[in-house]
Amino acid sequence: VLGVFGVLGVFGVVGVQRFLVKGRVQRWPSRAEDKDALLRWIITESIAESERLAESELNDRIRRYTEDPALVRRYGVDFGMLRRDPTTQIYYLSQ
Repeated sequence: VLGVFGVLGVFGVVGVQRFLVKGRVQRWPSRAEDKDALLRWIITESIAESERLAESELNDRIRRYTEDPALVRRYGVDFGMLRRDPTTQIYYLSQ
């Protein structure tokens, strides 16, 4: 068992782990459900519930998983996973 977002199945790795090599995105999934799961996984791995991060710090953390932190950040805000304070530019997880 690899966790909520990836498990070792009969036919190999399933979940978001299918799209990762050494913990980084190797390829983006084409199916919307898979893409959503992968982006959500990156966000939850990058910021804890109690944290408040500047954009540059959040980018650095997201960059551990993908070369396009802006894509993940925008997704997080657009789909309500992340909130961004417009005054301070600080990001945090939605409750």
